Amino acid sequence: MLAIETGKIFINQPSSAHLELPFGGIKNSGFGREMSKIGLFEFANEKIVVD
Repeated sequence: MLAIETGKIFINQPSSAHLELPFGGIKNSGFGREMSKIGLFEFANEKIVVD
């Protein structure tokens, strides 16, 4: 069996977007992650606030 390194693959169904699945590049493709919690952290900088 061969390994496929891809951001998203659908078998026996048309391509579609699912909000729970991240979309984006693999390794050094130059594409970041979008959608889902993973995508949110790509665009955010965490800050810790102590009160």
